[in-house]
Amino acid sequence: MHRLHDRDVTERECGHTLRMRLVDEFRPTARARDAASAFLKYVACSEGTDPMPCPLIEGGILAVSELVTNAWRHGGGAVEMRLGWGECGFRVEVDDLSSIPPTIVPEGSRGSDGGYGLALIDQLAESWGTTSRPFGKTVHAQLVRGSGSGPNSSATAHRSELDTSPTESSRP
Repeated sequence: MHRLHDRDVTERECGHTLRMRLVDEFRPTARARDAASAFLKYVACSEGTDPMPCPLIEGGILAVSELVTNAWRHGGGAVEMRLGWGECGFRVEVDDLSSIPPTIVPEGSRGSDGGYGLALIDQLAESWGTTSRPFGKTVHAQLVRGSGSGPNSSATAHRSELDTSPTESSRP
């Protein structure tokens, strides 16, 4: 186990993971984004990869920012964030307090007050979805290696070995 910005980074068979409680964080989105940036650069460097510019790292940081922001704006507050890096790429999971699954806001209904976050996740991620929990839900997104974005890339989709929870919904 390594320490990274006061967070534990563990190495498992499937790669690296980081777990961060967000419930008591001041400015949780900024702290989550900073932790994700440091984590992704750390694991990229540990594999001998130049961390910047890297579409997977940039997309991963943006995905973290969007999911944590959505948890605070629409999910009653973010409780915890988990990051994973393995053979298939980067996975982010954010727990919140709402049992209501997120939906993509139709393009015509988006505006200056928001509505773009989950549509952006849908474009960035190879897959995303939700899992119900006793206290709310977990929203997750998987970004694959070798692609700058999700389904419109030439990368082949893989089920992540980091996925240990059942998915109730995911993008086709």
